[in-house]
Amino acid sequence: MIAPLAADNRDRGDLLCFVGYSVACGHLQGADAIPDFLRRAYESAQQDAVPLISASIPFTKETENTASELRHMMSALAACRGYPELAFMLADMDCSIECPNCDGLIEPFESNLNLLAEQ
Repeated sequence: MIAPLAADNRDRGDLLCFVGYSVACGHLQGADAIPDFLRRAYESAQQDAVPLISASIPFTKETENTASELRHMMSALAACRGYPELAFMLADMDCSIECPNCDGLIEPFESNLNLLAEQ
Protein backbone atom coordinates (compact mmCIF):
# COMPACT_ATOMS: atom_id res chain seq x y z
CA MET A 1 0.00 0.00 0.00
CA ILE A 2 1.24 3.47 -0.87
CA ALA A 3 1.37 5.93 2.02
CA PRO A 4 -0.86 8.98 1.47
CA LEU A 5 0.85 12.30 0.83
CA ALA A 6 0.79 14.76 3.72
CA ALA A 7 -1.49 17.78 3.46
CA ASP A 8 1.52 20.08 3.19
CA ASN A 9 3.14 18.06 0.38
CA ARG A 10 3.40 20.11 -2.82
CA ASP A 11 2.94 17.01 -5.00
CA ARG A 12 -0.38 16.38 -3.28
CA GLY A 13 -1.51 19.91 -4.11
CA ASP A 14 -0.47 19.48 -7.73
CA LEU A 15 -2.34 16.17 -8.01
CA LEU A 16 -5.48 17.63 -6.44
CA CYS A 17 -5.36 20.60 -8.82
CA PHE A 18 -5.12 18.14 -11.71
CA VAL A 19 -8.15 16.26 -10.36
CA GLY A 20 -10.12 19.49 -10.14
CA TYR A 21 -9.16 20.56 -13.66
CA SER A 22 -10.11 17.12 -14.98
CA VAL A 23 -13.49 17.33 -13.28
CA ALA A 24 -14.11 20.84 -14.68
CA CYS A 25 -13.12 19.73 -18.19
CA GLY A 26 -15.61 16.89 -17.93
CA HIS A 27 -18.35 19.52 -18.11
CA LEU A 28 -17.18 20.96 -21.41
CA GLN A 29 -19.38 20.56 -24.44
CA GLY A 30 -18.22 17.51 -26.37
CA ALA A 31 -16.45 15.92 -23.40
CA ASP A 32 -16.66 12.15 -23.33
CA ALA A 33 -19.17 10.74 -20.86
CA ILE A 34 -17.83 8.78 -17.91
CA PRO A 35 -18.28 5.09 -18.79
CA ASP A 36 -20.88 3.32 -16.67
CA PHE A 37 -18.32 0.93 -15.18
CA LEU A 38 -16.27 3.91 -13.91
CA ARG A 39 -19.08 6.26 -12.87
CA ARG A 40 -19.36 5.17 -9.23
CA ALA A 41 -15.58 5.29 -8.68
CA TYR A 42 -15.33 8.66 -10.47
CA GLU A 43 -18.08 10.24 -8.38
CA SER A 44 -16.62 8.75 -5.19
CA ALA A 45 -13.15 10.04 -6.02
CA GLN A 46 -14.57 13.47 -6.77
CA GLN A 47 -16.28 13.56 -3.36
CA ASP A 48 -13.17 12.18 -1.63
CA ALA A 49 -11.07 14.98 -3.17
CA VAL A 50 -13.08 17.73 -1.43
CA PRO A 51 -11.78 17.14 2.12
CA LEU A 52 -8.28 16.45 0.78
CA ILE A 53 -8.26 19.79 -1.03
CA SER A 54 -9.75 21.54 2.01
CA ALA A 55 -7.03 20.08 4.25
CA SER A 56 -4.31 21.17 1.81
CA ILE A 57 -5.47 24.77 1.33
CA PRO A 58 -3.93 26.08 4.58
CA PHE A 59 -0.51 24.89 3.38
CA THR A 60 -0.53 26.80 0.13
CA LYS A 61 1.95 29.60 0.02
CA GLU A 62 1.78 32.83 -1.91
CA THR A 63 5.29 33.47 -3.12
CA GLU A 64 6.75 34.84 -6.31
CA ASN A 65 7.05 31.31 -7.73
CA THR A 66 3.67 30.00 -6.59
CA ALA A 67 1.47 33.09 -6.79
CA SER A 68 -1.41 31.10 -8.25
CA GLU A 69 -1.20 28.03 -5.98
CA LEU A 70 -4.05 29.04 -3.66
CA ARG A 71 -6.23 30.11 -6.57
CA HIS A 72 -5.71 26.77 -8.30
CA MET A 73 -6.58 24.88 -5.11
CA MET A 74 -9.77 26.93 -4.82
CA SER A 75 -10.48 26.19 -8.48
CA ALA A 76 -10.09 22.46 -7.85
CA LEU A 77 -12.40 22.71 -4.84
CA ALA A 78 -15.05 24.52 -6.89
CA ALA A 79 -14.88 21.89 -9.63
CA CYS A 80 -15.15 18.97 -7.23
CA ARG A 81 -18.07 20.65 -5.45
CA GLY A 82 -19.95 20.89 -8.75
CA TYR A 83 -19.16 24.44 -9.88
CA PRO A 84 -17.13 24.04 -13.09
CA GLU A 85 -17.76 27.61 -14.33
CA LEU A 86 -16.40 29.02 -11.07
CA ALA A 87 -13.46 26.62 -11.33
CA PHE A 88 -12.55 27.95 -14.78
CA MET A 89 -13.00 31.56 -13.64
CA LEU A 90 -10.71 31.04 -10.65
CA ALA A 91 -8.10 29.27 -12.78
CA ASP A 92 -8.23 32.13 -15.27
CA MET A 93 -7.80 35.00 -12.82
CA ASP A 94 -4.11 35.46 -13.52
CA CYS A 95 -4.80 37.08 -16.88
CA SER A 96 -3.92 40.53 -15.59
CA ILE A 97 -0.74 42.12 -16.90
CA GLU A 98 1.52 44.78 -15.50
CA CYS A 99 1.56 48.12 -17.30
CA PRO A 100 5.10 48.83 -18.53
CA ASN A 101 4.62 52.59 -17.93
CA CYS A 102 3.09 52.79 -14.47
CA ASP A 103 3.57 49.25 -13.05
CA GLY A 104 -0.18 49.09 -12.37
CA LEU A 105 -2.18 45.96 -13.07
CA ILE A 106 -4.33 45.86 -16.18
CA GLU A 107 -7.34 43.61 -15.61
CA PRO A 108 -9.34 42.21 -18.52
CA PHE A 109 -13.03 43.11 -18.62
CA GLU A 110 -14.03 39.67 -19.74
CA SER A 111 -12.12 36.45 -20.01
CA ASN A 112 -11.93 34.27 -23.07
CA LEU A 113 -10.38 31.35 -21.16
CA ASN A 114 -13.55 30.33 -19.35
CA LEU A 115 -14.20 27.36 -21.58
CA LEU A 116 -17.79 26.92 -20.39
CA ALA A 117 -18.73 30.53 -21.10
CA GLU A 118 -18.28 30.03 -24.83
CA GLN A 119 -20.73 27.11 -25.05
